Amino acid sequence: MELQISGSTGTRMAAISKADVLDYNSWKESDKGLKLAASLDKDTILVEGYKEFDTGREYLAKMGDWRNNKDEEVELDGVGGVNILVKADVHRAGINFPCYAFENQAETEGFAKMAKRAGYQVIGLPNYVVWHIDTQEKAGNLADRPAY
Repeated sequence: MELQISGSTGTRMAAISKADVLDYNSWKESDKGLKLAASLDKDTILVEGYKEFDTGREYLAKMGDWRNNKDEEVELDGVGGVNILVKADVHRAGINFPCYAFENQAETEGFAKMAKRAGYQVIGLPNYVVWHIDTQEKAGNLADRPAY
């Protein structure tokens, strides 16, 4: 099927440093992650960033370089919700953001697993950065509101 879903590198703070990456929801699955999921109860939800669940996944936020081609695409198995574009047909097909465990994932990551099982592609843009909080706004952009 054609490209249906896209995600970005996700949440980053004001610095470009890889150490500042906060979004571990967009990833490529690993053999280690698949083996771990197979060992868990079907209702257990894997959450990235906790030592109890070392998945060995490759994170979109650590793949790219903001100076490179913004249109470069990589196929993903999990996607975060910082910046996500979904074709309406995906939702019309019944694919949703599960609030329950789906293949040991929930919410956006469960959505990606569900979409892939239905035959859709999940695509990320590793060189596209979405800024999340205070990005050193220029004077006047916020009127009298503080940047937060």
